[in-house]
Amino acid sequence: MKALTRILSLFNLLSLDVVLGSMAGMYFFSGILETSCPLLSYFLLGFAVWGIYTLDHLADAKMAKTKAYSSRHQFHQKYFKLISVAWLFVAGIGFSFFILFEEIHFVIIPGFILAFMMIIWMGCLKWIGEKVSWLKEISTAGFYLLGINLVPWLLKNPDYNTKIYCLLLVGYLIVAYLNLLILSYMDQEGDERDRFGSILVLLSKSQLYNFIWFLGLSGVFFLLVILFWQPSYFRIHICLLLLMLLFHLIQFASIGKNVETVRQKMEAVFILPLVLLLI
Repeated sequence: MKALTRILSLFNLLSLDVVLGSMAGMYFFSGILETSCPLLSYFLLGFAVWGIYTLDHLADAKMAKTKAYSSRHQFHQKYFKLISVAWLFVAGIGFSFFILFEEIHFVIIPGFILAFMMIIWMGCLKWIGEKVSWLKEISTAGFYLLGINLVPWLLKNPDYNTKIYCLLLVGYLIVAYLNLLILSYMDQEGDERDRFGSILVLLSKSQLYNFIWFLGLSGVFFLLVILFWQPSYFRIHICLLLLMLLFHLIQFASIGKNVETVRQKMEAVFILPLVLLLI
């Protein structure tokens, strides 16, 4: 059991659960847009997400002037060189995919444009510092959503009616943004000590607490409304989002018990859309 716990902890520290969650998200939107994404595009997305998240963690670990507060940043400080080499290796594989496999050539230009925009934007946030760090959560959620939707959107039928897609896009954004707000709420002490900044430069912790509940309950109401309004085919997708949102709120209500366990559960819940493979 201890060995399994360590493996799961390592899985989380390396953001591999986030990688699987992004793949599940792309499959989720692929179903909504009625597209079939090439298998290689899922691996490519996984490499990109891991590369971006890991680069961000490495940058934060390097910026911390003392031993980082969070276990994830401590891990990246301790194994900085090894993870950096792994990052270069994964980046090399990703570029090789682009060159060798024609079936994913259609995503090269849009993918590089999106990656460039994200790196420049997030780099500016880190360069400017804490004054604009309140944009971190919504920016991360927005770019995450753009990333998992890029391939399905490029492959969709031009005549596809995107009304339900847009509604579910909003629902998914609420879940992703809520996840990041809760993480910032839990990480307040460490972010302040390491001077990483978050939405807590704009709101007090009690205000953020109230905002999380307001956003979460508003999201539940929004999803319940469209659940009974949209065709039955999409109800499984709406129900999955509802489950993910409610799970976040339940975990938020029990934060005091075990912060790291709550973090791991909230990041792992984004893998839930993979149940669509069974349907």
